[in-house]
Amino acid sequence: SPLVEMLRGILKRGEQRGLFRRGVDPAQLYISIAGEGYFYLSNRYTLSRIFGRDLMTKAALATRARHNRRMILDAVRR
Repeated sequence: SPLVEMLRGILKRGEQRGLFRRGVDPAQLYISIAGEGYFYLSNRYTLSRIFGRDLMTKAALATRARHNRRMILDAVRR
């Protein structure tokens, strides 16, 4: 997959610069990134009801994007 190969290159460059830990599987990373976004969006109505807030506002989406970015970077950083 071109996307997996792109992630492989990003991970390799990050490893070489001492930013990312070794051994991160690019396919697993892709699945994690996709899962983070998919679950939130596919369950937005149920989760909005459960938590009593609109998860699709501009602020809520920005907050979620920051959270996802932190989780993914924490998973690959040294």
